[in-house]
Amino acid sequence: MYGSTKRLYFTSVNGDNVSLFVCKMLEKPQGIFIGILVGMETHASGQELREYFKKDIRPEDMSALAHDVLSVVRTRTSQGAHVITLSGPLGAGKTTFVQMCAQILGVIETVTSPTFVVQKRYETTDVDFASLVHIDAYRIEDPQELAVLHFEELLQEPRTLIMIEWPERMAPLLPFERYVMTLGHLSEDVRQVTGGYTA
Repeated sequence: MYGSTKRLYFTSVNGDNVSLFVCKMLEKPQGIFIGILVGMETHASGQELREYFKKDIRPEDMSALAHDVLSVVRTRTSQGAHVITLSGPLGAGKTTFVQMCAQILGVIETVTSPTFVVQKRYETTDVDFASLVHIDAYRIEDPQELAVLHFEELLQEPRTLIMIEWPERMAPLLPFERYVMTLGHLSEDVRQVTGGYTA
């Protein structure tokens, strides 16, 4: 149970990125305030991130984060596939996040990063998404290399969730509307994660 709430508004400028944050402070009975960050961020591309969040998490929190993100994605209507992009350095937890989502969707196979095959499709038992497509674009040097994977056709497939690691390598091919996530190292076992929809 929480008592009164306060809302703080602030902006942050980081290079070409300008962020607008709304921090809702919830007062617990002991008189301690905790902050929940909500609001939106503007990408360098000029696209505003809707339903924006920013969290610091540990490995044991990854499953809960996957549940939260999938809950948001499920609320979006689409004639084709839904896309989640995952940016961040090596070891930040991108593949782990995909694995957590796969478990939630009922994927039976072991999910590993498709670094060498680039793309892997998994069948699910989920009511909203019949297929999970995992793409690792780390080794892509030219987005046109993905033509052989029929990526544009893949985007038209209904009830399909596409999760893309290293999306920067194939930026020209990404749909305007997608769920953008960035994972970064805060310490050996803490990751900072941000996310939100581009439209």
